[in-house]
Amino acid sequence: GGSGLKHLRLPKKWRGAQSTLLSRCLANYNRVLNNREIVCSYNCRYGDSPCGSTCDSDETPWVPLSGEFYGIMQFTCYDCNENFCEEHREWMTPGVCEICEKVCCSDCHKTAMCDSCFKITCWNCTRVGFCGICELDLCADCTQVFWCDGCDESCCEDCSPFLICNHDDCHKMNCAACTAGDDDRDDWGVKECSTCQVSFCVDHLI
Repeated sequence: GGSGLKHLRLPKKWRGAQSTLLSRCLANYNRVLNNREIVCSYNCRYGDSPCGSTCDSDETPWVPLSGEFYGIMQFTCYDCNENFCEEHREWMTPGVCEICEKVCCSDCHKTAMCDSCFKITCWNCTRVGFCGICELDLCADCTQVFWCDGCDESCCEDCSPFLICNHDDCHKMNCAACTAGDDDRDDWGVKECSTCQVSFCVDHLI
């Protein structure tokens, strides 16, 4: 006998209600997982010395029974179903995606916290980019981070205005520094037409 259930994902409505019956079921499920003495997958995935630790914790239960993470599994990746102990939970940081409410390891879905709004999201929901000028991780809801095809650097639109080629099949981008520069830029640079104010790269400039 015994439950073979390895993973649990609850509807948001159930998590919000936090009924007594559901809490009892989750408490029983926590006991079942603890009794299994599941070993951390860290050493199997990354080739380091074997971890050997079990994934239960007195401070953090498998499935929290209170708070904002009620009903969300804390040690199991929602995609690959691998388990990570308390010590190696950095592979599942910075935490729960605030949109899809998944906890995923770094191999499955990158999760990041925006340094502007402090929202935690996975890349499946909202892409978070790193600006090489202000050195901040910024989500697409706050500001756009783009990669300049000229200098191969990333920057946000607050630090550097940029031009995008408006051709349907192109969308090359240039930062302000590359757009303003003159040296060896005529063969790839994005320029804005002084008449219509529409930008095109040299390959699609008419």
